Amino acid sequence: MKRFLSILPLIGLSLFLLGQVRPRSVTVKPSSWEEIEALVDEQKIDAALTQVRVRLEAAKTKKDSGEWTRALVRMTQLRLALHGYETAVRDFRAEPWPTDATSRTILKLYDAATLTSYLQAYSWEIRKRERVESKAAVDLKAWTADQIVADANRLFQEVWNERSTFGTRRIQELSEYVNPNNYPPNIRDTIRDAVTYLWASQLSNSSFWNVDDSANLYRVKLKDVVGPPGKASGVESRVADASIHPLLKAVSLLDELHAWHQQAGRVEASLEAQFVKLEMLSQHFNVEEDRTIIREALAAVISNSKTVPHITMGHSLLARLQQDSGDFVAARKEALAGRNAFPTSIGGQRCNHLVASIESSDFTLQSMSSDGVQKRSMQISHRNVKAVHFRAYAVPVYEWLGRARDYNLLPSSDEAIRLVRSQKPASSWSIELP
Repeated sequence: MKRFLSILPLIGLSLFLLGQVRPRSVTVKPSSWEEIEALVDEQKIDAALTQVRVRLEAAKTKKDSGEWTRALVRMTQLRLALHGYETAVRDFRAEPWPTDATSRTILKLYDAATLTSYLQAYSWEIRKRERVESKAAVDLKAWTADQIVADANRLFQEVWNERSTFGTRRIQELSEYVNPNNYPPNIRDTIRDAVTYLWASQLSNSSFWNVDDSANLYRVKLKDVVGPPGKASGVESRVADASIHPLLKAVSLLDELHAWHQQAGRVEASLEAQFVKLEMLSQHFNVEEDRTIIREALAAVISNSKTVPHITMGHSLLARLQQDSGDFVAARKEALAGRNAFPTSIGGQRCNHLVASIESSDFTLQSMSSDGVQKRSMQISHRNVKAVHFRAYAVPVYEWLGRARDYNLLPSSDEAIRLVRSQKPASSWSIELP
């Protein structure tokens, strides 16, 4: 009892002292982006996410649009790395966004890319969902594939509708968010180019089409879209019309981009839009009759265009389409024309690679394991080979069968090599190939 009483004053003193301590507000200094990336490299995703959140709140307070945008994107990327797609996208959309046009362009493009990535990552599960009709907002976890694609296209269209405001601005301004390409200057170097090609690529991707779009591809009249684009007017209504096939919308986007560059005298940029359109069509029309129409249209573009370095991209595309059809002679001729015109251009280098691949030697040999006497037993498929030389080695059949210990009655590859090295050929001959 005495011990207990002796402790009480100490407890009271402790409580008294604690009561005299005044709380202090501690300001956490945000980590630099370099420090955050170091945390990511060390797989400390949660710690990096916490630091990005600190930077986000600071950017919102200062109304620093660039930092605000960067933090929003990085925060969502880190949440996606933790495999929380629905939560990441939901929180990304729930956060306030900067109000300036550049930031909203970046965030809308990123939002669209995140949605399609989500669809691709969880396609098997998403495509089993049934559409939920509700006056209230439907959670992303209940969205169907068609709803996801439609919302991504809505975001692309909102950005594309503002194309006149950023038409001449360079894609390097968005290099932190959009991977710049290695095309020569003045071909694909504007934000308008990037937005158009990104959206056209999504629209032409058949994995994002619904059942009706896939079934009704035959309704797309190739002859009506493969030729030179007509007037670019009315393209806004066409890309917004849900009844128009996605492939036709992609064609309209590329035709509009071609017309815009052509009007400004940017010959190579306008050619690029046509080449991309024809290559895109070739991926969806595989019948030889349709392929012929596409090749003829591409040849017309090449012949009717000015001789500029980027024309070689048309030569390389046409040569590849001819090669796919089996006409290696025409493909080589077309590739040589491109290579000789501008050897150091990107298209010229592609043409040079095609020429080298077409001219390379190759052959395959197939043979029968058993065949009748005096019957053909070997088939040779060859390219750029003048002759094939043969050596035949005799195998002591009865001796071989006598020591066989499994069901393989023919020499293995190692045994065949030892046989060839240990004796002379029983017969040798050559065949001149056509």
